[in-house]
Amino acid sequence: MTTKEALLFLFSKILAKEITDSLGFYAIPTPPRSLLIPIPLHPKRLRERGFNQAELLARELEMRLHIPINTTTLLRTTYRDHQTKMPNREQRIKNAKGIYRVADKIPPGTTAILVDDVSTTGATIEEAARVLKAAGAKQVWAFVAAR
Repeated sequence: MTTKEALLFLFSKILAKEITDSLGFYAIPTPPRSLLIPIPLHPKRLRERGFNQAELLARELEMRLHIPINTTTLLRTTYRDHQTKMPNREQRIKNAKGIYRVADKIPPGTTAILVDDVSTTGATIEEAARVLKAAGAKQVWAFVAAR
């Protein structure tokens, strides 16, 4: 394991603990029939980076919360610039529009829990939630490590 991989593993553990501790502190139970869905990267970005930080975090949450993870339903179909390069909320919303599709039906009554490392304006999560709701998700939650 490289130093970079070890640090990512450690950060994922720490961030997952913070999220689960927060759920416990505020006595927020996760809904039955939930699925953890990490925000996907475009395949090109995944090749460039070598990992999906949202998926690493979701895998840690899966172990702590005993909620299954699903990495095949929500797909990133469009390669665009990083959201961090967009100067304002309006451009981030436009940049996120239409970048996801759902490959599989969402089972009825399922709560999709999106997992991402950082959310600034929420444009990425809003677009992913819109697509998941259209595919049948009962509700969509988001677990984000930082804002």
